[in-house]
Amino acid sequence: MSFDLYAKYGNNRTLSLVSPKKPYYQWRLRVPSGHVVRLVILTLQGATPGSCSANKLSAYDFLLPLQNKIIAR
Repeated sequence: MSFDLYAKYGNNRTLSLVSPKKPYYQWRLRVPSGHVVRLVILTLQGATPGSCSANKLSAYDFLLPLQNKIIAR
């Protein structure tokens, strides 16, 4: 499942995603030049200690010269 989100100043969004049949989600957060975006994950249901191989969250900046450079995991 894939989502495109476009940031606007002062605009907050809350997403609650539950789908046991499709455990893979991808978000593309697009932000105007000169701005930053904050992504807050409150809970990651189903993720248990030691299950990192099955549950992961990664962030990439696709505008950096080195494409697909991971900035957080």
